[in-house]
Amino acid sequence: MRRKKCFREKFNNKGASVILALVVFLIVAFVAIAIVNAAILNAERTAEERKVEIAYSATTEAIRLIQNCMEDNASFVYDKEYEGQESNSAGTTAVEGMKDELGISVKEMAKAGGGTKNITFSYSGTELLKNAELKGRITMSKDYTITVDVWMENAVTDYPLTLTIPGTAVTVKEDDYLKPKDSNGKFQKKEVTYISWSKDGMYVTSRVKDKNGN
Repeated sequence: MRRKKCFREKFNNKGASVILALVVFLIVAFVAIAIVNAAILNAERTAEERKVEIAYSATTEAIRLIQNCMEDNASFVYDKEYEGQESNSAGTTAVEGMKDELGISVKEMAKAGGGTKNITFSYSGTELLKNAELKGRITMSKDYTITVDVWMENAVTDYPLTLTIPGTAVTVKEDDYLKPKDSNGKFQKKEVTYISWSKDGMYVTSRVKDKNGN
């Protein structure tokens, strides 16, 4: 009788040890799964943050390139009467205060009274965003204000930016010294437009939407 009791006690202790070992194993397994899931999520988050960083760096650098094209407050004198004629410097003048990379496009749009031109950029690292391309668009409104939009085309992650360069213009009538005087001995008049853009007044805004879509 005593032997049977001892046997039952040993049997019961062994069963308890197995259950305890199983519980410990399950706890360790759950902890391991949690660690693996956390590692996966962290890797995905890091990859996503890297994409955002690339998009931010690319568009920021593109905007900086455009800003560097503004050497000073810029100006352009548009003499439509003698446009393209070497005999009159006002008709062939360049945009003062802007490098040609930007000035040539600005001059053409200013002569047309506004317009839009697409531009492209190259930036090392965008290949990680698969088929993404760094693109831009220069727009001049009727009041000669310039806006430059830059964004990542075909990219899941984007950081679009807009550079605004305020513009002003005034059109005046001036004496046309290249034409003969009228019967009263006065010079004939011509219209000349003086356009200027402010380097100090330009600013950058982000078009990134928040979680609420604002």
